[in-house]
Amino acid sequence: MAASELAAFWAAVAAYAAAFLAVVFGLVLRRRGAVRAGLGIGAAGLAAQGIALTCRGIGQVAPPFVTYYESVVFGTMLATGVALWLARSREWFRPALAVVLGVSLLLMGSAVFTAREFRPLGPALQSWWLVVHVVFALFAFGGMLVAAGAGVVAIRRRAAPAVRGRIDEVMYRAFALSFIFQLVMTASGAIWAHQAWGRYWGWDPIETASLLTLIVYALALHLRATHDWRGVRLGWLAIAGFLLTAYGIWGVPFVSPSVHLYTSPAYRAEAK
Repeated sequence: MAASELAAFWAAVAAYAAAFLAVVFGLVLRRRGAVRAGLGIGAAGLAAQGIALTCRGIGQVAPPFVTYYESVVFGTMLATGVALWLARSREWFRPALAVVLGVSLLLMGSAVFTAREFRPLGPALQSWWLVVHVVFALFAFGGMLVAAGAGVVAIRRRAAPAVRGRIDEVMYRAFALSFIFQLVMTASGAIWAHQAWGRYWGWDPIETASLLTLIVYALALHLRATHDWRGVRLGWLAIAGFLLTAYGIWGVPFVSPSVHLYTSPAYRAEAK
């Protein structure tokens, strides 16, 4: 890892930690100045993440979102960017920003303990479908994290009725976008898998978690449209969907062999 990339990564971690503390302090003690400071510090962390990814992409001459480390940095940058934008213009979303910043910190901390060196993929996996698949997976994750943050705010039940309506709207839009992104990610992954391994679907643990996440979000949209699910119930679904997709993207690699881990026995078996 280049020194410039490493410096930018740790600058982002430090900025997000400071922003998280400032936002929580400001919300608990009702100090708007502290919250505004947290927004500014968070924006600086976002810029540092962008620099880290740019340095990595230039250094390895490849898209910086293939490894676990890269997907964490890319995914948390997307989610934090959206959360900062919403929190800057919508004061009621600021508790959700604290959730997004906290989760981003945990994920970036987990990335520190994984292999960060870039290993070129085999010829069978070098496809533009990989780019489509991973980019939409990270977009879906960003939307799901924003929906989960709004879900935490909805579960608190302390907002005025007008504000609760805005929270529901943000959750609903995040659900809809995440469902579309997840659908494209799953379809492009199937095409990519057929090119790489000669099969569209193999019930790999990550594939299964992706399908279950898609079902949860389809169910949430159905319940909102047909049974008018809002507020607390929709909030719990948002949190459940996020936890499931987080497990699929970053949890499975630690507990189960998968062809998505390109050094695992399962990958080597399918690659033959």
